[in-house]
Amino acid sequence: MKLRVLIIISLLFQNIFAYTLNEIIDISLNENIYLKSIDDKLKANIYNIENSNNYENPELFMYGNTINSNEPMNNKSIGFKQKIDIWDKLSLNKNLNISLNKLDELKLKDSKIKLVYKIKSTAYSIWKVKEEIKIINKYLLLAEKSKLLFKRYSITSNKQMGIISTELTISNLKVKKIKKEKEKEKLFYLLNYLTNKRIDKLNINLIVEKELSKIYNEKIISNPLLSSFQEKIKYQNIVIEKKKLDYYPDLNINASYSYRENFDDYGTIGFSIKLPIYGTEKSKIEENKILLTMKSKEYNDFYLYLKSEKLKYNEEMKSSFDIYNILNNENTYSINQMFDLSIKKISTGESLFRYIDILKQKLDLEKQIINAIFDYNLSKAKIEKILGKIK
Repeated sequence: MKLRVLIIISLLFQNIFAYTLNEIIDISLNENIYLKSIDDKLKANIYNIENSNNYENPELFMYGNTINSNEPMNNKSIGFKQKIDIWDKLSLNKNLNISLNKLDELKLKDSKIKLVYKIKSTAYSIWKVKEEIKIINKYLLLAEKSKLLFKRYSITSNKQMGIISTELTISNLKVKKIKKEKEKEKLFYLLNYLTNKRIDKLNINLIVEKELSKIYNEKIISNPLLSSFQEKIKYQNIVIEKKKLDYYPDLNINASYSYRENFDDYGTIGFSIKLPIYGTEKSKIEENKILLTMKSKEYNDFYLYLKSEKLKYNEEMKSSFDIYNILNNENTYSINQMFDLSIKKISTGESLFRYIDILKQKLDLEKQIINAIFDYNLSKAKIEKILGKIK
């Protein structure tokens, strides 16, 4: 009785100090170093956008000559040069930087979605391994019982074979258990990396809903990678508008003041422009129009790819849903009851061999149920990733 109480208390403490999947996701979204690096980039972008409307810094120049001061050509001058935006090109620069910032925001969202999916798939794998270890423990317990039954009921010819077979089964199961424990340990290492936090215990219980998840029929609207293709098209349109304005040159204002020792001082003012006479600007416009067409095709191709991926994972989720419902029905419960009763009725070596054969089938059925639950939830997580869902 005391032992049972201690076990219950131990399990309760394990659950208290175990993280839930939602808690792990929240920790990771706040602590992941790569996400923080993208967030820093977004903060830096603010300054870049704010400076987009600024003119280029003016050029200051000073010069003099060695002509005799009695000559009127002798002078010492100071002046500056400033480029003036008369075609509102700076506002297009700002729009370009805003668009680039939007691409970084979409990159951050996509990175969060991928991170959450990686956490879910890792957590689901941990659940699967833990359930497989439970089945192995059931195997071991029943194998030990079988060993005792062989000693008790089997006739001499079958007794040794049965005991040897059972011993081999127990050895194989112990090896499998060690491998599964190591696999679980590696998965926790990955989870620690993804969350940037030490996590030793995970409180997770996977299920298959009574009805197929609603995401089966949802359309692809919020996928950040798809949105980034749209933003790249927008960016390219702004580039084309800017290239069109590049045909109209900027105005450069030059002003200077010249000092002469024995003559009157004087000032100079003038302007300069670049002459678009070689057709480079028109060529750049056509080049960027082709790039715009290319980006539109990339968008359409990626959208079709996402649709095909969603259809594939829809079918995987539906298949797992159907398999689970076939395996986990009322007949399965009845089989478990009959199986538990059958062990009490074993009286010969022959019936014991049948029992062991049925035992293997039963535990294989349990593994298939676990696989169906895992596959269903993993397919669901893949669909959520395609739909652009963070949680």
